[in-house]
Amino acid sequence: MLRKKNYLQVYHYGLTLDKEADWLSIDTCAEIHPELIQILADLGVIEIHQGYIKKDELSRLYKILRLRECLGLNYAGCAVVLDLLDRIEDLRAEIDRLKRLMQGR
Repeated sequence: MLRKKNYLQVYHYGLTLDKEADWLSIDTCAEIHPELIQILADLGVIEIHQGYIKKDELSRLYKILRLRECLGLNYAGCAVVLDLLDRIEDLRAEIDRLKRLMQGR
Protein backbone atom coordinates (compact mmCIF):
# COMPACT_ATOMS: atom_id res chain seq x y z
CA MET A 1 0.00 0.00 0.00
CA LEU A 2 1.39 3.39 -1.02
CA ARG A 3 1.24 6.17 1.51
CA LYS A 4 1.05 9.79 0.55
CA LYS A 5 3.84 11.84 2.10
CA ASN A 6 3.30 15.26 3.58
CA TYR A 7 6.12 17.71 2.97
CA LEU A 8 7.14 20.50 5.31
CA GLN A 9 6.87 23.92 3.68
CA VAL A 10 8.72 26.97 4.96
CA TYR A 11 8.00 30.39 3.41
CA HIS A 12 10.29 33.38 3.34
CA TYR A 13 8.11 35.63 1.20
CA GLY A 14 5.38 38.12 1.94
CA LEU A 15 3.41 37.51 -1.23
CA THR A 16 0.11 38.97 -2.21
CA LEU A 17 -2.19 36.72 -4.17
CA ASP A 18 -3.32 39.38 -6.62
CA LYS A 19 -4.86 36.99 -9.15
CA GLU A 20 -5.69 33.40 -8.33
CA ALA A 21 -5.30 32.49 -12.01
CA ASP A 22 -1.61 33.47 -11.87
CA TRP A 23 -0.84 30.67 -9.42
CA LEU A 24 -0.59 26.93 -10.08
CA SER A 25 -0.62 24.11 -7.58
CA ILE A 26 2.76 22.44 -7.08
CA ASP A 27 0.90 19.18 -7.66
CA THR A 28 0.46 20.16 -11.32
CA CYS A 29 4.24 19.82 -11.73
CA ALA A 30 3.99 16.04 -11.68
CA GLU A 31 7.51 15.43 -13.04
CA ILE A 32 9.14 17.65 -10.39
CA HIS A 33 9.32 16.42 -6.80
CA PRO A 34 7.85 18.81 -4.20
CA GLU A 35 11.04 18.62 -2.11
CA LEU A 36 13.05 19.89 -5.08
CA ILE A 37 10.63 22.79 -5.47
CA GLN A 38 11.04 23.53 -1.77
CA ILE A 39 14.85 23.45 -2.01
CA LEU A 40 14.75 25.92 -4.89
CA ALA A 41 12.39 28.16 -2.94
CA ASP A 42 14.75 28.06 0.06
CA LEU A 43 17.61 29.10 -2.25
CA GLY A 44 15.49 32.04 -3.39
CA VAL A 45 15.42 30.88 -7.00
CA ILE A 46 11.64 30.52 -7.17
CA GLU A 47 8.72 31.68 -5.05
CA ILE A 48 6.09 29.40 -3.60
CA HIS A 49 3.17 30.20 -1.37
CA GLN A 50 1.05 27.61 0.44
CA GLY A 51 1.72 24.90 -2.12
CA TYR A 52 1.31 27.19 -5.14
CA ILE A 53 3.82 28.54 -7.64
CA LYS A 54 3.42 31.51 -9.98
CA LYS A 55 3.06 30.64 -13.65
CA ASP A 56 6.13 32.70 -14.58
CA GLU A 57 8.13 30.90 -11.88
CA LEU A 58 7.26 27.62 -13.57
CA SER A 59 9.31 28.64 -16.61
CA ARG A 60 12.26 29.42 -14.30
CA LEU A 61 11.86 25.97 -12.81
CA TYR A 62 12.11 24.32 -16.21
CA LYS A 63 15.14 26.47 -17.09
CA ILE A 64 16.83 25.17 -13.94
CA LEU A 65 16.12 21.59 -14.94
CA ARG A 66 17.56 22.21 -18.41
CA LEU A 67 20.70 23.84 -16.95
CA ARG A 68 21.19 20.84 -14.66
CA GLU A 69 20.66 18.33 -17.44
CA CYS A 70 22.58 20.05 -20.23
CA LEU A 71 25.42 21.75 -18.33
CA GLY A 72 25.57 19.66 -15.16
CA LEU A 73 25.28 22.70 -12.89
CA ASN A 74 24.31 22.38 -9.26
CA TYR A 75 21.27 24.28 -8.01
CA ALA A 76 23.30 27.19 -6.65
CA GLY A 77 25.03 27.50 -10.04
CA CYS A 78 21.65 27.47 -11.75
CA ALA A 79 20.54 30.30 -9.46
CA VAL A 80 23.58 32.38 -10.44
CA VAL A 81 23.02 31.74 -14.16
CA LEU A 82 19.34 32.68 -13.91
CA ASP A 83 20.20 35.84 -12.00
CA LEU A 84 22.72 36.82 -14.67
CA LEU A 85 20.22 36.11 -17.46
CA ASP A 86 17.65 38.30 -15.69
CA ARG A 87 20.19 41.09 -15.37
CA ILE A 88 21.08 40.82 -19.06
CA GLU A 89 17.39 41.03 -19.95
CA ASP A 90 17.00 44.13 -17.76
CA LEU A 91 20.04 45.77 -19.36
CA ARG A 92 18.73 45.03 -22.86
CA ALA A 93 15.40 46.60 -21.94
CA GLU A 94 17.22 49.66 -20.59
CA ILE A 95 19.28 49.94 -23.80
CA ASP A 96 16.09 49.74 -25.88
CA ARG A 97 14.47 52.40 -23.71
CA LEU A 98 17.47 54.72 -24.09
CA LYS A 99 17.54 54.15 -27.86
CA ARG A 100 13.87 55.14 -28.11
CA LEU A 101 14.55 58.18 -25.95
CA MET A 102 17.46 59.25 -28.17
CA GLN A 103 15.39 58.79 -31.34
CA GLY A 104 12.69 61.02 -29.90
CA ARG A 105 15.06 64.00 -29.72
